[in-house]
Amino acid sequence: MLAAIAVPNFLRFGCRSKQSEAKGNLKAFYVAAQSYRQEHGAFTESFDAMGFQPKGYKLRYRYVVKHIDDDTFTAMAVSGIEATFVGDAWSMNEKQELTHLADGCQ
Repeated sequence: MLAAIAVPNFLRFGCRSKQSEAKGNLKAFYVAAQSYRQEHGAFTESFDAMGFQPKGYKLRYRYVVKHIDDDTFTAMAVSGIEATFVGDAWSMNEKQELTHLADGCQ
């Protein structure tokens, strides 16, 4: 009976720890995007131009820019690279608002 309670809790804990990759990388993207905008007057879609490289031993998310113009952006982290962890999505905008779009830890 103890295992019936402990195992699902352990799996949820592991799943939540994987989500820290998305949140940390989106925050790093925000810093890189704002720094680029300060120097060049507008945001860019180019990760290379702004010096953004997702960090992680084993990346579990794809990072994409869904919307960008001179004053606004929406960046997304979408899980699915690892077959055992799918259905999780996060977004962050130019106001540093982090939104959990889909929860893959249910």
